Amino acid sequence: MKCVTDLQEHKKTDAYKAAVERSKKRASDESRLSKQIWEQTKVLSKAKALSERAKKGHFFVLSSEQQQLVEDYDCGRITKSLRALVAQRAPVYRGVGASVESSSAEQPQSAPF
Repeated sequence: MKCVTDLQEHKKTDAYKAAVERSKKRASDESRLSKQIWEQTKVLSKAKALSERAKKGHFFVLSSEQQQLVEDYDCGRITKSLRALVAQRAPVYRGVGASVESSSAEQPQSAPF
């Protein structure tokens, strides 16, 4: 029962409240970034399809917005912006790799990274 009481007391501290606020902001930022990546992926897919259509000779049939998407796709601007968004993601740490020992007792080998 003392653990529960200690936890309740800890939740009242300013340090705990600040940590909770930081956690909420980080979660919000990550979901916002995920949504931006998802939206940019949709734009990339649409631009790729329009580019294929334009290559078949239908460029001037497209609206000016669609023509701009084709140009952005063809010169790599859309791909570059998507890569920049993905690079903003926090790296995923997988932990330490497994160690593999050789069959001879001379020298242990670890997994290459």
